[in-house]
Amino acid sequence: MALIKIKSESMNLADDYTFTGTVSGAGSHEKLHSITASSGDSDWTFSSTYLTSTYDKYFFTFQNILPTNDSNYFIARLSFDNGVNYKTTDYKRVSFEGQENNSANFLNANYSTGDNYMMITGAPATMGNETDEAFNGTAYFHNTTTDYKSINFMGQYHFNGNQFVGVYSVHQVHSNRTDKCNNIKFYFNSGTVQSGKITLYGVRQ
Repeated sequence: MALIKIKSESMNLADDYTFTGTVSGAGSHEKLHSITASSGDSDWTFSSTYLTSTYDKYFFTFQNILPTNDSNYFIARLSFDNGVNYKTTDYKRVSFEGQENNSANFLNANYSTGDNYMMITGAPATMGNETDEAFNGTAYFHNTTTDYKSINFMGQYHFNGNQFVGVYSVHQVHSNRTDKCNNIKFYFNSGTVQSGKITLYGVRQ
C-alpha cells in the first residue's frame, strides 16, 4: 500500500489484509503455532519448525489444560536435537504457590535442584481432571546461546473440591549450552491429555 498516511476511509478493518516486508509498531509478539489437544494425546510438542534461530525469547499461552488422570503435574522437557533425545537431568526449579484452602489459606515456596523435568505447575497441590479444574497461564521461554535456558510460568487452577491455586514457577537447565533448544514437549506426569490449547509466539527484541 503506497500511502504516505493512512486515513480513516483508506482501510476497512472488517476486511482481511496480508502485510509483507517489515511492519514496525505492530507489536513484538508474533504468533508462530497453536496446538489444540484431542482426548488421548500424549503431549503438545513444538519442534524446530517453530523454535528457530530467529528468536531468543518465546511466549506461550496455556488455555484450559486438563489431564485424564487425577493428582497430576504439568511438566516440560527440552530437546537440542529436535526430539530425538529429551534432557532428563540438570533442571532446577523455584516455585511459589498460593492456595485457597478449605480450612486455611497458605503460601508454599518450593525449591529443587537436579530435577529430571520442569514441573510447570507447583507442588504440593496437584491438578485434578474435572472440567472445572483445568489450568490457564502464560510463560516466557529464554533460549539464547549465551544464557541458561529457562522458563518463567504464571498461572492458576482448581483442585480437590474447587480450591483455588495460583502458581509462579521458574525453571532452568543448569548447564550453559551454546546451542539453542529446538524442541519442547509439554505433557503430564501420568496419563494423557484430556483437553487444552497451547499457543506459541516469537518475541522480537
